[in-house]
Amino acid sequence: MKLKVITSTLLALLLVASCTSESADKTVEKESTVAKDAILGRWKLTKEEQKTTREKGVQYADQPTNVVLHIQKNGYFIIYDTFIDPQWKNKGLPLIQRRSKGQWELNGKQLSLTHLMDDSSYKEELEITSISENELITKGKDKKANIYKTYGK
Repeated sequence: MKLKVITSTLLALLLVASCTSESADKTVEKESTVAKDAILGRWKLTKEEQKTTREKGVQYADQPTNVVLHIQKNGYFIIYDTFIDPQWKNKGLPLIQRRSKGQWELNGKQLSLTHLMDDSSYKEELEITSISENELITKGKDKKANIYKTYGK
């Protein structure tokens, strides 16, 4: 009788320990990766700064255009300007001006943007430092251009 009680107690403890370690592993995994669905959509650039210098950075709230990073589900992205100033709209300029386009790939928190030009391409490596439903903050991986960009929806 005592052997059954001891055996069942040990099995119960082993089961609890295995469930606890699995949930802890899943929590760590969630913190180190970003869900692909979370970055999809149109992100408006709101701020750009280099945190290692004392400069304030660029605030995009008072600009006549919005810079938009549109990350599409099919693996492509477009970066474009949209004119929001009514005076610029009256000048007859196109409302959308493309800056860049290409393909994106997400590995954990690393976002790779392959910009496609007419006769060449280049790769931009970004680290997603923070993401929520309404805000995306990226950091450039290039040490020369260690720039943080903040996007909002």
